[in-house]
Amino acid sequence: MARVDARKLHKEGQQHNRRLAVELSENGRTRRDIVALIGVHEITLRTWLICYRNEGLEALNLKKRGRSVGQKRLLTAAQGIVLRNRIADKRPDQLKLDFALWT
Repeated sequence: MARVDARKLHKEGQQHNRRLAVELSENGRTRRDIVALIGVHEITLRTWLICYRNEGLEALNLKKRGRSVGQKRLLTAAQGIVLRNRIADKRPDQLKLDFALWT
């Protein structure tokens, strides 16, 4: 089977691959066979199986990625609005900045 970039699969497809890998492993298939059937890297499969053995099927559920909204913000929401308005309403030379254009 040709390798498919699993990151491009829908959430349900990714979930299906993880559960299928565990099922195949539980039924005695070798890791090499599972990798060939599902089309994921051996390290990925190993990670899934370790998670499953440590925490059960719930560990294979996809989790939200990235930081949450507002986490590690340097400006408050109000400061962000003020800054956005200043940038939108003025040109760099009006704000006495060294450069000529916004990028």
